[in-house]
Amino acid sequence: MAEAPAEPLLWSDGSELLASKYRLIKPLGKGGMGEVFLAEHTTIEKRVAIKVLLEERAKQPNQKDRFLNEAKATARIRHPNVIDISDFGEMNNGLVYFVMEYLDGQDLKQLLRRKRLLRWKESVPILLQLCSALGAAHQAGVVHRDLKPDNVYLIEQHGTENFVKVLDFGLAKMIHEPAAKKLTKTGIIVGTPAFLSPEQVKGDKVDHRADVYAIGLIMYRMLSGKLPFKAKTVVEMLRKQLMEKPPPLTAAAPDAGIPAAAEEVVLRALCKDPDERYQNAEELGKAIAAAATTVTSEVVLPPMSPPAAEDLTGPIVPVRTPLPAIDRTSLEAADPFGVTSASIEGGPAVQPSTAVVQETGAGAGPDASGGGVDSAAAGEAPGVAAPPARATPPPTGPQPLAPGEKPPAQKPRLEVVVDAASVRADPSDAYRSQLLQTPDELETAPDKTRPDAPLPRSFLIGVIVVVIAIAVLVLVLVR
Repeated sequence: MAEAPAEPLLWSDGSELLASKYRLIKPLGKGGMGEVFLAEHTTIEKRVAIKVLLEERAKQPNQKDRFLNEAKATARIRHPNVIDISDFGEMNNGLVYFVMEYLDGQDLKQLLRRKRLLRWKESVPILLQLCSALGAAHQAGVVHRDLKPDNVYLIEQHGTENFVKVLDFGLAKMIHEPAAKKLTKTGIIVGTPAFLSPEQVKGDKVDHRADVYAIGLIMYRMLSGKLPFKAKTVVEMLRKQLMEKPPPLTAAAPDAGIPAAAEEVVLRALCKDPDERYQNAEELGKAIAAAATTVTSEVVLPPMSPPAAEDLTGPIVPVRTPLPAIDRTSLEAADPFGVTSASIEGGPAVQPSTAVVQETGAGAGPDASGGGVDSAAAGEAPGVAAPPARATPPPTGPQPLAPGEKPPAQKPRLEVVVDAASVRADPSDAYRSQLLQTPDELETAPDKTRPDAPLPRSFLIGVIVVVIAIAVLVLVLVR
């Protein structure tokens, strides 16, 4: 068997120049139609990527024309999200090539393989750029026909991460080309089976809506981490693309947090009938942007914790709250605790009559305070009586003046002394009671904070049982 001819020296050490101006540095990758090399323009020292048609492909009919078609279709679009082609030529050995911008990054397939799926917020910028690129292609009369994650390249450009560059227009269709120049005949299936539209599967006439279907499949893969259809053979995959409806995104990835608006866009793009899809990539891009603006993030509030408990281990002392001077009619309004008619945990309700009014300082007497409140006996004030069940605390202010004695010059002050023994405010107990007790239980629950509260029967029974057990144990040990 004759040995295969060695590759030209051009590919091995870069000693020869391509078209007398490009020095090939290293191979970057190889596809079905050509091989891509990193090269440098020797004059301006600019790095570029050069795609060379494979030698075996160059011998097949129409392959050179298809290769040229890729270069022409890409150059016709002229969009920042489409790779730029700057030169085209043919070498002495008959191989053709074109020169394009060199990209340093990763394709979408590599990103999804590493991260499995992308959240909606992260996917939107990529999808909008993709739709913008394909929208420009459609306006230029170009249908890509082979859109897939492999052909969506992501780079960093001008500080922007995941800047999209659409690649590989090798199967692109020129809508406005004369029929004599068309390279794909009706009835021929071209493309990748997992990303083919139903009309491509049937061999029907294909337009830009086939790209809309492919973008829908890319969206489905990005958001759910999987493609809508699985198949073991190409024939089975083509049948599913043609006959089966894609499962809802929320069923394919229930934990991915996919918004309903995003799912609606994807499923419409994947309609089997081209007339029911978005009619071009620009319309699809507008729908994605509208879905992105209507989706709002939900704020998850932390669980409410009970308020901190107050220290009730110390002695109960009277609460004294100074109030501004008031008259008789406004006395009932001067209730700083808000408990004049409320019962707290079964304790007696604190009525206005439980407050003891005392006037201290200068101006004691009927004419001094201007309010006519007599400080000699608080029970004599109309509408104000001494507590019915508890003794009035001893007065803490100066005692009544003797006849003829002048009071010291002091600003009048009025105090309301409240019996704190009947006001028990334990925030933690109140919070716990609201959660664990019914309203009836709240009214009848025993007060566990007061020293004179009766012990529960269960506690007494427990003590008796423990005493009996200790006595039995002592008898056993003595014997």
